[in-house]
Order: sequence, then structure tokens, then C-alpha cells
Amino acid sequence: MVARKYDNSLRTVSRLQECELVPLDQWNCCGAMSLPTANYLLSLALPARNLALAEEKGLPLLVACGTCLKTLRRSRRAFLQRPAWRSRVQEVLGRAGRTYSGEADVRHVLEVLAEPLMLARLRRQVINPLSGERVAVYYGCQLGGAANLGLSTPSHMEDLLAAVGAEILPYDQKTRCCGNSLAGTRPEEAFSIARALLREALMRGAHSMAVACPLCHHNLVQAQQSMGNGLIRHRLRVAYFSERLAEALGVEET
Repeated sequence: MVARKYDNSLRTVSRLQECELVPLDQWNCCGAMSLPTANYLLSLALPARNLALAEEKGLPLLVACGTCLKTLRRSRRAFLQRPAWRSRVQEVLGRAGRTYSGEADVRHVLEVLAEPLMLARLRRQVINPLSGERVAVYYGCQLGGAANLGLSTPSHMEDLLAAVGAEILPYDQKTRCCGNSLAGTRPEEAFSIARALLREALMRGAHSMAVACPLCHHNLVQAQQSMGNGLIRHRLRVAYFSERLAEALGVEET
């Protein structure tokens, strides 16, 4: 439920941008960021299996999750640069009836939608420009460029939202952690981190925040709901960047 609007709006925008999304049948969880401490080989082999499935289709693997992006890129880097681990991953994949050569790459949907040709098409398609909308763009920690696994010095959301008429505000906190990883054990600390992000956006004069991560979206929304009306001047709308693009393209509900 947390990610449904993200999924629906991304599919809508991709269709309008004539970007065909090919389903990856029999995909598996990438293992996320905690698996390497429990089983490093499996943390490489699980994402490599998804890359192998994409390679069988002759296509790059497109993801919408920053954690998946880093996990898949870390697996591919180890596969290409560390022969000993490549051999062990191939052995695991072989037992599952798969093989991977390292050819299939992984890209985040932001990287594709913000390509120059896509931006030009987006500008031509705008029906309801976001004129007068002051937006703080927030990527979160997983989409940051650490170790060249995320989006290095990201500006993709800024480019996309500016293309549909939004005013992009300077926002220094855009790759800081939202605190969601603490939500299950230290929720008040998690909310404290998220509240600081919200206050910074408000201080910059934002009307809304644009995000690209369901966990960031959830944590920011919950943190704002926990803030009394006396603590903030007005409520920020927290929305996926793809929701705002769909609105600008004339799609009222995604």
C-alpha cells in the first residue's frame, strides 16, 4: 500500500513518455542492505539472479528503489571485478539453472526519465504546469552517490520537476537519511530526524516535498502527522516525483 501510488504513477508517466516497461518474470527480492552481514555470497547471488533474468531478455534492469539499485550495482561490480566471487556466484546461479555474463546493467528510473530526449518530450506534453509550486527535492540516503552505487550528485528530480514548471528550492538535506531504519526500534528518534528534514524544507519556503522512495515517503508523512499545528507554519505535501509529473501531464489520479 505504501508504494502503490509510486508504482501507478511511474507506470503512467512511463507510458506517456513512450518508455515500454517489460515485466521481469520470476524475479526475487534483492536481499536489501542487511543480507551481506549474514551471508555475503547470497547477498551477491540473489541480485545477480535478477540481472541474469534481465540478460536473458537482452534488456537492462530498471528499478525504482534506491536500495535495490545499490544492491544490484554492488553485486554486478563484485561479479565484474572480483574473479573469485564471480566463480562462486556463477556456481550458485548454475544450481538455479541460470547464468550471468555481467552484460546486463541496472538503471534507476530517474536516470532514464531525465535523459535529454525524455526531458524534451516531457516539456512538450505538459498540460497542467506546476507554476508557482515551490518544491524541496528529497532523494534520501540510498539514492545518494556513495561508492558510485547510487545516483552520483543527483539532480534528476530537479530536472524533471523544473521541466513541468515547478520552482526548485535549494535544499541541502536532500541526500540525508530520513531515519526510517530506526522506525521499528527507536521510532521517536526516527521521527526527530524526519521532522528536521521537514522543518528545513519549510524554512526554505517549500509548498511540497518530492521523494523517490516509499520508506522516505512513509516516514516523512508519519513524522509530519506527529507534529502539532503549533510546531509548523503549514503542512507540506509529501508526494512522489512521479505523482507530480503525472499531474502536470493531465492525469488527475494515479
